[in-house]
Parts: sequence; C-alpha cells; structure tokens
Amino acid sequence: MTRSDTLAIFFALILLPLLYYQLWRPQTSATHASIIDSHQHITVASLEDAKRLNIRGELGDSVLNIEDGKIRFAQSPCKGKVCIHRGWLQYSGEVMACLPNKVIIKLGGGQARFDSINF
Repeated sequence: MTRSDTLAIFFALILLPLLYYQLWRPQTSATHASIIDSHQHITVASLEDAKRLNIRGELGDSVLNIEDGKIRFAQSPCKGKVCIHRGWLQYSGEVMACLPNKVIIKLGGGQARFDSINF
C-alpha cells in the first residue's frame, strides 16, 4: 500500500460518518398539509387536530383523515386506490397524489429531508 492509498482510506473514514449524519439525520415531523384539488385550489390544514376532510377532485370527492400529526387518503373514487394503499404521511417534505382524481398532498413545517424530487 502506498502513502496515497493510506491517505485516501484515512479521509474516507473521516468523511463517511459526516456524510452519513448529513444525509440520514432524523426527519422532522410536519405541522401542516397543503392540499391541492383539481381546480388548483389550495387548502392548508393543521395536522395537530384530528379531522376528516372532503376534497373535490376530477372524479369526485376524496376523503382525507388527519390523526396524531399524520394524514392519509381514506377514500377516493379512483380505480387503483394507490393513494389509499400508500398509507400515512407525517414527515415534512413528503408528497402524495391521487393522479386520476387530481388531488395532491404536500407536507410542510420543519426542515424537509429533500429539497426536490425528480421522477
């Protein structure tokens, strides 16, 4: 092993814990949800109080449940029900959508884990 190999291993061992902490630190819980319906109307709902919301979409009403600082689709008129099977959202920066019904949920408050997501 050469001296440069030793230096590379040394710096890798120093930088890996720092990168791990920077990229995988605990997520912060969201405080509110921005719900966008099919007419681009934005509803902001607090995640602190338990409630049930009816959001009008392209195909009909989507029902959202808010409990214990989390939100989920409870009912939706779409065929696949992927939005319902996705489950609960609770961390800042998370996004969920019912594409056939054109209803989108974005969580905010606190520091988001991602600054953008590309598909």
